[in-house]
Order: sequence, then structure tokens, then C-alpha cells
Amino acid sequence: MKAKVSTSIIAFLFLSVSLFSQSNAGRDTKISKDDNGYTTKESIQYQRTKAVSKIVYLYDPADRLIERIAYLSEYGTKWIPVQKYKYEYTADGKIANIICTKWDQEQKAWAGKSQCIAHSYGNKSTIVRQMTIDTKDYNLLTMNK
Repeated sequence: MKAKVSTSIIAFLFLSVSLFSQSNAGRDTKISKDDNGYTTKESIQYQRTKAVSKIVYLYDPADRLIERIAYLSEYGTKWIPVQKYKYEYTADGKIANIICTKWDQEQKAWAGKSQCIAHSYGNKSTIVRQMTIDTKDYNLLTMNK
């Protein structure tokens, strides 16, 4: 089980680092800030001159990532959501939960179940657990051991 969680975390971090380490060739980034101090960063990836994917990041006033939504382009005219990540933090700023929800194309809505990677901090260790939760009310559905 530890291997599954570790593999999931490593894959997630690898994909995140890969996105930030790529050159900006073929990419357009827009950054805006609202009156409440929240920052939105929109990064669009192009192939030739056609937009193919977009990732929208939302940061809180403390500059912590709180949401990331990935989109794919449909015929270069419409953005279709693929998945979103919601990030929750402890009072002292450590990551508490990473919640991943996939887009249900048939229902045209976010899926009713989400994967959650929960972090618990002790004196000398961090416990990481993966679980499935209900998207609407965050009730626990299953917990992987």
C-alpha cells in the first residue's frame, strides 16, 4: 500500500515539475489578481498555432496553490475540462489534502467521486493516505490501506 501511495505522489510531483520545467515556446501565460488578493494563472499550450490544452491555477492571498484545472481544446474553439486538483492546507501552511476530481464527459459535470491524498503530521513523521471521497460533501467512501 505504501508503494501505491508513494508511486502516486511521485507521479503527481513528476507531472507537476514537468509542466513547470518546459520552455515557454508554444505557450502563452496570463496572470491576473482579484480585489481579494487571489491570483489566477492561465497557461495555454499550442501546437503550431492551435491551442491544444490549458491549465488554470488559482493561488490564495498567501500565494499557496489552492486549485488547478486542466482543459483540452475541442477543435480549437471550446475548452473541455479534464480534471481538477484542490489543495487544502493546515493552519501552519503544510499541505493537508490534495483532492483530484475527473470531468464526466457524459454528464457534463465533475465526477461524484474524487481521489484524495491526505497528509497527517506527527512529531517525527508524516502519514500519507489515499482515499476516495464523495465530491459534494467530502464524506469518505473508501480508504486504501
